[in-house]
Amino acid sequence: MTRRTCLSLALALHGCKKSSVVRLTSIVASSWPFVIESLGLFKKEGVTVQIEQVGSTGKIVHALIGGSADIAYLGLDQVIHLTAQAKRTKMFFTASMLFNARLYAASGARHVVRTVEDLRGGTVGIATFGSSIDFLVAALLRRHSMKLSDVERVVTGSIPAALAALESGKVDAAGLNMQLGVQYERRHPEAAILMDLATPEGARRTLGIDSYPVGLIAETNWLDRNRDVVRRVARACKASNLWIAEHTPEELREATPVEHRSAQVAVDLDYWTITKRNISPDGHMPAKAPEQVRDLLAVTLPKVGDVDLSQTWTNEFVEETKSTR
Repeated sequence: MTRRTCLSLALALHGCKKSSVVRLTSIVASSWPFVIESLGLFKKEGVTVQIEQVGSTGKIVHALIGGSADIAYLGLDQVIHLTAQAKRTKMFFTASMLFNARLYAASGARHVVRTVEDLRGGTVGIATFGSSIDFLVAALLRRHSMKLSDVERVVTGSIPAALAALESGKVDAAGLNMQLGVQYERRHPEAAILMDLATPEGARRTLGIDSYPVGLIAETNWLDRNRDVVRRVARACKASNLWIAEHTPEELREATPVEHRSAQVAVDLDYWTITKRNISPDGHMPAKAPEQVRDLLAVTLPKVGDVDLSQTWTNEFVEETKSTR
């Protein structure tokens, strides 16, 4: 074998290895990426996905923009917010049509909270300023003729810490994703749900929207440089969502790695029952969702009104999975 042939082979192998390893960051207590991995769907597509979980939306954004993650599992609201800051990112696969989170009244609150209006003068726990829950709380208050200044926002630092703050009474309300939310609901069935982005009915009732998508996003330049890898990731995610739609909550729990299950079977079954309802069967962006998300964000971020929404998402990689093997 000539020196030139050896060098060409080495470069080819290096390029293949580099293009097939993807770093994905998601929120703590989110099982979806790990189910895809456990089903072997990333491996089937020839992609090694390194999954890291962090405690808040803000940390996910920092990982993506800072370069320590290639892909982030985030809400579309963060993409629109980043675009308004001239940071070019896109959602290329819609995992769920809803954010799968709720705002709960605290079981140990200083005073009884049954309605949004009861929060006036109270404290609301958020993982970080600028998180999706932070944006949603602002929109919820406006919908009830209130302002952010009517409450005190308390930064908990992470979603698990928000759960602890709810149960200890350090806040009057806090937002949780549903893997932790269903635990809270089972332990405190009397606690009021003040905002519901876990069911279509709840989203319409509490925020007047039909969808608030969450999915995979990446910087636009990275997407352009890694189109084949992105197609393979999208194909694995689509296969996973179809598998989830066709299987029972019990089977979904079984497919979840043990370390990403809760200690209670009933909690996991509740979580997967909710998740199945919202899962996107094809990875496409729901109609009118970008406009609805932008309008909610505009309550506190008027600058998002100037965002070209067509630059914040794409269905092209999902469409390409139909014909590309």
